[in-house]
Amino acid sequence: MWLDLLKNRPKIPQFSREESLRFTCSIVAKPTSEEASRDAIRLFQSAKNTKNLDLEHYEGWSKMHTASFSVSSSKAPNTLNGDRINATKYILLSNLRAPTIEQGATPESVKALETLARKSELCYTGHSNLFYPSRLWTDWDTPSKLIELVSTWIVTFQKRGCSNLLSTGAIGASQAFVQSLTAASYHDSHLEIALDAHDLHREMHFDGIPVHSNMGTVGTIRVDIKLDQENRPYFMVSSSHQLFACDGGCLDSPVSLGATPTQLPVKVTKPVTSLLYIAPSRRHLELLKSAIHVSEVGSAPAHEEDVIEMHRSGETASGGLPTAVWVLIVFIIIAFHLFLAKIFWSEFRKGDMTPYNPYLRNRYSSLRPH
Repeated sequence: MWLDLLKNRPKIPQFSREESLRFTCSIVAKPTSEEASRDAIRLFQSAKNTKNLDLEHYEGWSKMHTASFSVSSSKAPNTLNGDRINATKYILLSNLRAPTIEQGATPESVKALETLARKSELCYTGHSNLFYPSRLWTDWDTPSKLIELVSTWIVTFQKRGCSNLLSTGAIGASQAFVQSLTAASYHDSHLEIALDAHDLHREMHFDGIPVHSNMGTVGTIRVDIKLDQENRPYFMVSSSHQLFACDGGCLDSPVSLGATPTQLPVKVTKPVTSLLYIAPSRRHLELLKSAIHVSEVGSAPAHEEDVIEMHRSGETASGGLPTAVWVLIVFIIIAFHLFLAKIFWSEFRKGDMTPYNPYLRNRYSSLRPH
């Protein structure tokens, strides 16, 4: 009877329940009084709802990522990839304030900081920071190493002419970060891209770098570095507003840039000059042409297939034995030489011409006169 009741009992529907908890933390860099702590609690209690907080968070990080950079993945040894680049950028921006988008920032203070940031002549000077290994790309497995990493980046920006750009905090640091990777620098109302043509064996993309004039910011650029069928690099350049560009040496006539990408060759010169020049005025680039003095100019050489294949698969195009096979071969060679050394040492210890074979040794020993 009980079995029948259990079999015929009505099924109770099972409901799943999901709960989520949300925490908002406030971190103060210096000790505060009890009254200040109560003020912070009241501030959070009177804060906007979570939807508005999420929106502010999203908009803030979107502005900090206006300047962006990406590079194709590589399996070659000692090579930077997007995961380390993005993590380092996130660490850097998370440790800086953003005074131009903070609550309470007045339009006057924001305008003053943005005006100062545009005075960034020679930012960023020097070679690209894409080389690895480097102190700029160290691991951050402890808090002290993380703080040291941020300090290294900030000092690098300051000593490379980007102090004014850092006045806007995290937003300026984000732009300086991208400029340091692309060797992009401002010179007298134009922007130069001074990457090394021999390093352009991976596809890259960067955008959001502004181009200024005496009147303010004219527009931002978007640059894609690609490889053709012969493994020669070339540029695909576009801009948010009308700008003008010329390639290495600026010997060719400037071309107009717009929303549609324009292809430009990568040229190398002797002596070495920047690979790309971008300005808000065609006339400016035409005058710049007479100020760039080169003796030779030509298309960038094609990269070897072994280099391209190393980035794609981690191995050269010509093939070759796997690492494990080479390790085994080295082990066999070492073992063989140790065996020979043992034989020579045994013969040296005997001090006679008796063969090493134990059977022959006994035979010769019995024939030897005593």
